[in-house]
Amino acid sequence: MTDVGTTPRGSMSQTRRLRIFEAGHGRCILCDQKIRAGDTWTVEHIRALALGGAALGHHRLAGVR
Repeated sequence: MTDVGTTPRGSMSQTRRLRIFEAGHGRCILCDQKIRAGDTWTVEHIRALALGGAALGHHRLAGVR
């Protein structure tokens, strides 16, 4: 497997994270688990940048870690 590396990106504001969280109705896109206060979660691209995904505006609430 080839390491594709990571794509540098700017930081995400708390306001933007909140909008993404609310758009996903507070649920994990991978397992549909409700994300609760104190859970660690991350914002991911719908399609990975390395696979041609767009850099802006195409996010989903992703996995609960």
